[in-house]
Amino acid sequence: MNIWTKYKNIIQRSGFGILVIVLAMTWIAGSAFARPEIDYEGLREIQAEAERTYEIQRGPQFWEFVKNNNLEIYVDNVHNGMELMGVTLEGEPIFYKIDNVNAAATSRADQLYPGAGNGYAITGAFTAHMAMWDAGVLLTTHQEFVNLGYPRANNRDNSAVHFHSQHVGGTMIAGGVSASARGMSYEAYLDSYDWNQDTAEMASAAASGTYITNHSYGTPMGWEYDGGAIPWVWYGLSTMTYDRNFGEYNSQTSRVWDNLAHANPYLSICASAGNDRSDTGPGPGGLHRLPNGSTSTMTREPDGGDLGYDTIGYRGVAKNILTVGAVNDVLNYTGPGSVLMSSFSSYGPTDDGRIKPDIVANG
Repeated sequence: MNIWTKYKNIIQRSGFGILVIVLAMTWIAGSAFARPEIDYEGLREIQAEAERTYEIQRGPQFWEFVKNNNLEIYVDNVHNGMELMGVTLEGEPIFYKIDNVNAAATSRADQLYPGAGNGYAITGAFTAHMAMWDAGVLLTTHQEFVNLGYPRANNRDNSAVHFHSQHVGGTMIAGGVSASARGMSYEAYLDSYDWNQDTAEMASAAASGTYITNHSYGTPMGWEYDGGAIPWVWYGLSTMTYDRNFGEYNSQTSRVWDNLAHANPYLSICASAGNDRSDTGPGPGGLHRLPNGSTSTMTREPDGGDLGYDTIGYRGVAKNILTVGAVNDVLNYTGPGSVLMSSFSSYGPTDDGRIKPDIVANG
């Protein structure tokens, strides 16, 4: 049995999750086939265009929107971490929000560890370079990131440490000083960025030796629950009863990320599917807020309608990335019946009929 047949069998048997780690572990196993070249000029063009777009979206209309709506640019509460990233020339706000992450026992990444009995002894050491983008950066001095006597996490942006970033980074590379906290690639190195100018930074990183990126965040769509006296917020068009952006392959994110992956054929972009399937809104005629601060009582559909299908955002519908959905914890896998979809994880398909997410793990 060759390595790829064995690898495929393990995936089919156990339902691998956030393949950020598995890809990191196996990328170096490369092949004898002729390798395509990286399009460095294409990556530079993507970076430059992304930087121009960011500057436009942070133009005068951005600060006018913040002032007129008395908004905090970043809002962090028990339900969401959300940041106003920009405003389009048409006056539409652009937000990012954090999503959930996954762990090694359910994904069965631990079956590749030393002593697992599968013929592997893979820890993430000496493998492909990884990077993550999130709401903030990492506490690089944490015991789980210096367990080998030297730092394995490196912050590339001068931003504040964020709990969600720390959780994602720990899931990826925590060393196991606390046995229950061991990450899936526990001897790997990781660069950490905040999510501002993510696409431009991804292009730069892809041209500089980064081959695996993780993005456990998305753009809020449809209903979002964020607490307060009027807890539900509608992020679709104010005149619509459903959010048509779900499942849409758009030119600003989906296509750009696909172009990025095409320019560097060794780059694996991993993104969360999202957590929108359980967002039902306040019910028929219920009072809710809009992003501009106004309120509405228009009756709108739950995200994904009655069954929850078609609830993946722009990043997750890209064609050349790995989109990761969430299942309930599977600590003792005995067969396919052990794997149950979580109540919140977003479903596909995409608007053009493709199956998403590509893979699942616990979330």
